[in-house]
Amino acid sequence: MQVVRLGLRNVLMSSLLLTGISLASLSYLQFVPPDKTSLFIAVGFAVRFVGSVGGAVSGFTSLTLISVIAGSRRAFMLVRDIYYLTADIDS
Repeated sequence: MQVVRLGLRNVLMSSLLLTGISLASLSYLQFVPPDKTSLFIAVGFAVRFVGSVGGAVSGFTSLTLISVIAGSRRAFMLVRDIYYLTADIDS
């Protein structure tokens, strides 16, 4: 039996490609016909799920790569996500 070695670089590139494709495909959700609400919701959730898996793998691979490069020194990965919630209130 032959062992397949993926390598950190290939996993990182694949996850970034997966995330990019899923984010680009989100822009095509506007072309789903308005009367097919369940299709819109299903495709939206599927695309977001694929994007989140790609993002999680990308973050994990980046942290692993940093710790491998740093060796015995401590390696920190600073991740800061800021979401702004805005609402337009009509008075």
